[in-house]
Amino acid sequence: MRAVVLRGHGGPEVLTFEEIVAPTPGSEEVLVEVRATSLNRADLLQRMGFYPNPFPDQFDVPGMEFSGVVRSVGARVRALQVGDEVMGIVSGGAYAQQLVIHERQAMRIPNTVSTRMTLLLFRKCSSPRGMHSLCRVASPAVDARLCMPPLRALVQPQFSCARRLALA
Repeated sequence: MRAVVLRGHGGPEVLTFEEIVAPTPGSEEVLVEVRATSLNRADLLQRMGFYPNPFPDQFDVPGMEFSGVVRSVGARVRALQVGDEVMGIVSGGAYAQQLVIHERQAMRIPNTVSTRMTLLLFRKCSSPRGMHSLCRVASPAVDARLCMPPLRALVQPQFSCARRLALA
């Protein structure tokens, strides 16, 4: 699977797209295909070396918020099933195509909420200097100049908070 991996600390140049080993869920875990993630201050701090890799024995893949679809479940998982749309916050790893989490870390997305809206729930509707943008599907408050090069190409201009919520 592909992921954004930190190969050191510093500016955006330390980020690379790499093939890494796909995770396998344990007995109480689910494998989520990540459909949307966001860029936040903790991700920038992690890239600069001020926020430690939460999984030091694995690749340093940033990303804390996600939404996606459950693709497989562990033998003891009862709350979720394959095909469920979920969202959640993790300590890292959301900048990958897939992630594994305990079933209690995922929240089922109601049918009335879109994928874009899920990550808007994690964000305030304001940003420095009034800049609004959409980074990797749904980070509404990130100035495009702050995005890491692999994500910068995916940044799309967005509207005011009220307009953004109406569109979601």
